Amino acid sequence: NYPRTRRPRLWEIIESRMDNQTILVSREVIEELNRGTSYDQWIEKDHLNCIIETDGDIQNILSELVNRYPNWINPNSVQNNADPFVVAVALHTQSTVVSMEKINRTLRDNPTLINNPDHPIKIPNICQFENIEHLDLVEFLSETGNFGD
Repeated sequence: NYPRTRRPRLWEIIESRMDNQTILVSREVIEELNRGTSYDQWIEKDHLNCIIETDGDIQNILSELVNRYPNWINPNSVQNNADPFVVAVALHTQSTVVSMEKINRTLRDNPTLINNPDHPIKIPNICQFENIEHLDLVEFLSETGNFGD
C-alpha cells in the first residue's frame, strides 16, 4: 500500500519508530511477510530490536485467545496466521495494535455473534473485546508525535 520508493518520508518515520521501539513486530509477522515481500529481510537486517520473539508468556496468551475465539483463524489457510500473535504481543507488552483492517461492524454491534462463522473476526474486533487500543497507520503516526521526528 505504501511503497518505499513512492513514500520515502513515511518509511523514514516508520524506521525511526522501529529504532526507538515505538513499533514492535511479532516474529510471526516477519514470517508472514516472508511469503511475498522483501520487508522481512529489511526488518531483520536493520531493525532487529523491534522484533518480539514468542516466549512462554506470549504463547500462553495466544492459547487463551485462540480458545476464546475459535473461528478467528482458519487452520486450513496460511492467510492472517500472524494476527493472534499481534494481539498476544500487544496484551503482553500493554501496547496499541496498529493495522489497516477495518472492524466488522456486525460483530462490533452484536458481540454475541463472535463465534458465528458467518461473521469474519477482524483484528479490531478482537482489540475491542480484549480492551486493546487499535489504530490505523495515520492515527498511530499522529498519536506518536509529529511526522518529522
